[in-house]
Amino acid sequence: MTSVVFLGPSLSVSDARAVLPDGIFLPPVAEGDLVSALARHRPSVIGIVDGVFYQRPPVWHKEILWALERGVAVFGAASMGALRASECDAFGMTGIGEIYRRYAEGELLDDDEVAVAHDDEEHEWRLYSEPLVNVRATLEAAVAEGRLTQRGADTVIDVTKRLWFPQRTRERILTAARQAGLAPAEVAAVAGALAEHYVDLKRIDALALLAAVGEAKALPLSSPKTETARSTSFFILRERDRTVEHEGISLRLEEIARYVALNHPGFPELRDRALDRLLAGELAHLLGVRPSPEEIDAEQGRQLNRLGLADAAGLEAWLAANDLEEDQFGEFVAREAAIRKLREWMRIRRGRRLLVQPLLDELRFAGTYEHWADLAAGERRLADAVDDTAVLELPELMRDHAAESDWRRDVAVSRWADEAGFADRGDLERALTQAYLARHPRRRALELLIELYGSDE
Repeated sequence: MTSVVFLGPSLSVSDARAVLPDGIFLPPVAEGDLVSALARHRPSVIGIVDGVFYQRPPVWHKEILWALERGVAVFGAASMGALRASECDAFGMTGIGEIYRRYAEGELLDDDEVAVAHDDEEHEWRLYSEPLVNVRATLEAAVAEGRLTQRGADTVIDVTKRLWFPQRTRERILTAARQAGLAPAEVAAVAGALAEHYVDLKRIDALALLAAVGEAKALPLSSPKTETARSTSFFILRERDRTVEHEGISLRLEEIARYVALNHPGFPELRDRALDRLLAGELAHLLGVRPSPEEIDAEQGRQLNRLGLADAAGLEAWLAANDLEEDQFGEFVAREAAIRKLREWMRIRRGRRLLVQPLLDELRFAGTYEHWADLAAGERRLADAVDDTAVLELPELMRDHAAESDWRRDVAVSRWADEAGFADRGDLERALTQAYLARHPRRRALELLIELYGSDE
């Protein structure tokens, strides 16, 4: 079982590893990071401690629901995790710790309660400001122990709340308290509490989350408690902002697409084929074309055959290498099965014969028609020069043709012949015979001599 924890300023990774030695620790979560982690690491448990919201857009609630739908346990605590858990606990996310409890019960309402200014990962997320939740917990302990009056604590909380979160340093907090008229003795008590009796509530809750993640790893995968609405914006995020790793570099899928747009020599055709596939899929949906489970299975077999994938292990490796998730491959196959039904309708409409003009038009506008027409004429010239009586059975002709050319079929021969527009197996056999005679004129001449005069053996 794999666990992923998004962690930053609330707790050091070294301290986290002491609790969860085999955990995968990632930087504070942002928009797209959770769906990326699901695809890259395939975790059974996700813990969210820290997240960003100022530098980059924050993690979407729907990303969390997506993980839950896939049977992944999601825990939240301390910072962004506590916020999202209080908002998503009704859908199956598990909140951990005191900060989560306060948000869930309405004692805390604002995001800035857990917000801090901090450095980057290279500098170990060094803090530049105090989280208000820690200041509250520290002052509550001071009041409970008689080191500070409730009035003094309320004043400090009020002035701290008025400060913008990056400005909530201890010096500024104490200065603001003095300016608000807090007695020197009370200011000294606050300074002592922050320096000597500091309650790091975020750290405490983060450690509790790690313990919960460790326990959850030993449990079987949970049953999904929610279903993610298939909104366009979420799936755009999933296909655009998901990060993948190549050559040791983490980059967004959109970056790969942009590079292809600027550098692939066949990009215009690639783009048009992609749009044509989308249009055909949309048309199938609008017309209510629904492939049966058997047709989807057949289509999957066809696609696996085209990709040269013989088993589940091969498919899994291919999916990983191509940054594709299993459900996305399934969606592609189902769409292709529906599109194939549309193609079948069009073939029937045209009399189930070879698509002569449409096929040749594709070659004409690709600039390759003359090349293929000349090759066809050359084959006919060679074949006409040789006796065209039957030379081999159909299976042998197909094996020879596959070995001598780029021809590949992705379904059974009868189905392939029908889809390609041949009248029947005999029609296909005659075409393959001509190809054989054109390729092996000397071999056929020798065979004819042997038939007439026999061999010396």
